[in-house]
Amino acid sequence: MLDETKTGERVTRAIPKDYLEKFNISPNMELPILNTSANRELGERAARQFKRYGIPFPPYNLRHAWCVRGSITYKIPAAIMAKMAGHSIFIHENTYLRHLREDHIKQIYDQAMQS
Repeated sequence: MLDETKTGERVTRAIPKDYLEKFNISPNMELPILNTSANRELGERAARQFKRYGIPFPPYNLRHAWCVRGSITYKIPAAIMAKMAGHSIFIHENTYLRHLREDHIKQIYDQAMQS
């Protein structure tokens, strides 16, 4: 069960919300049965499926983009994004937000100066 993994089971939300419709994802859809709780093994399985389907990037790129998008584009507090991602705020800031591009920084600064 997923609640036996390192970070446990948690609720995560689509960002932006319309991704659910765009990718035809139902909140009630049946998830595959997994016979492991090892995060590394789950990640490796997902990476193999991505390659099988010809997706040109690893699945962790989606996690990275989701974390940055939530914090920067949608201004969800880092503590909330970290909680939804199942990691600490320290990990969120040092792993994900360190990759902010100059255009992200300028966008945040410009918006703050308009307030």
